[in-house]
Amino acid sequence: MPTAWRLLPASPTGAVVGRELYAWRRDSARTLLLLMALLVSGLNLAVPALAFSAPALLPWVGLGAALIVSAGAANVYGEDGTAFWLTRMVPGVERADVRGRQVAWLLVVGPAMVVLTVALIALTGQGWAWPFVLAALAAVLGATPGLMAWVSVARPVPEKDPHLRAGPFDTGDDPSTSGALAAHGYLMLLLVAACAVPGAVLVLLGAVRERPALQVAGVLVGVATGGLLYWWGGRVAARRLADRGAELMDLLRLGPEVPAVSEATGPAREPGRRRRDAAVGTLWTVGIICVVPQGLVPVAFSLFGVDPQVRVWFAARYAPQDLQLLVAAGFIVVGLLAIWWAETTRRRSSEPS
Repeated sequence: MPTAWRLLPASPTGAVVGRELYAWRRDSARTLLLLMALLVSGLNLAVPALAFSAPALLPWVGLGAALIVSAGAANVYGEDGTAFWLTRMVPGVERADVRGRQVAWLLVVGPAMVVLTVALIALTGQGWAWPFVLAALAAVLGATPGLMAWVSVARPVPEKDPHLRAGPFDTGDDPSTSGALAAHGYLMLLLVAACAVPGAVLVLLGAVRERPALQVAGVLVGVATGGLLYWWGGRVAARRLADRGAELMDLLRLGPEVPAVSEATGPAREPGRRRRDAAVGTLWTVGIICVVPQGLVPVAFSLFGVDPQVRVWFAARYAPQDLQLLVAAGFIVVGLLAIWWAETTRRRSSEPS
C-alpha cells in the first residue's frame, strides 16, 4: 500500500476511500475521463485564449474540466457491476460506502482543478476572476460528489463487469447502454452547472454594482451550495442503498426487466427501439451543444467583455455585436427543447404498450 494511503483512517469509510483511490489508479476509463476533461477544456478555452490574446478565458479552464469530469460521475454504482454484492455482504455499511466514494472523488479531482485554476490566474494576472471562480468551483466540486451518489443510486445503468471489459469504452453488449450513459452524463452536467449559478450571479451583481460585499456573499453562497449538496446527496443515496440495495443488486446482476414479446413481434420491435435510442442520444448531444458552448459560453463572453474577435466555433460570436446575446439565447432555447424532446421520447418508449 502506498505510504499516503496509510494516512487514511482505520474505519469503513477509510477503507472505501482506499479502494476507490486504487480504482482510480488502475481503471483506464477513469484516467481517460480526467485526461479528456483537461484536453477538451483546454482546446475550447486555453487555445482560443492564446491564439487571440484573450487571457480572460484562462481562469475558466479548471472549472470547465471539473464540469466535464462531473458528467462522467453519474454512474459510479452501475460501474461496479456484480461486484456490488461485496458491499451488500456487509450490513450497515451503506453510509460509509457512499461517503468514501465522495471523499475519494474529491481527493482525485479537487486538487487537480484547484491547482490548475490558481496557477492560471496567478500566471496571467487575472485577479478579477478570483470571486467568480471561487464561487463556481466551490459549488461544482461540492455538488458533484453529492449528485454523483444520488443519481447513480436512483437511476443506475448496468454496465459490464470491470474485469470483463475489453477497453475503457466497452460498456456491455446492450446497444442502449451507451445512450443511457450519455443521457445520464448530460443530466449530471446540467445539474452541476445549475448549482454554480446562484453564487456566480451574486458575484456578477457585486461586480456590476461595485459592491464587494455582494461578491463575498456570492463566494459564500457557492461554498454553501456545494457543501449542502455534498451532504444531502450522500445522505439520500445512503438511505436508498439501505432500503433498496437488493433491487439495485438485481438490476446490476440481471439487467433491467424487459417486457416479454412474441417471437413474431420481438425482431420487428428491435430496430425501432434502436432508432429511438439513437434519436434520444442525438437529441441530448444537440441539446447540450446548443445550451453550453453555443449558448452559455457566448453569453459569458459578452458579459465579461471578451474581445469580439474571439469567435472560434461559437456561432453567436459571428452575429452583429448587438445581436449576439439574442442569438445565444436562441441557441439555449433550442437546446432545452431538444433535451425536452429527448426525455419525452425516452419516457414514451419505456411505457408499456
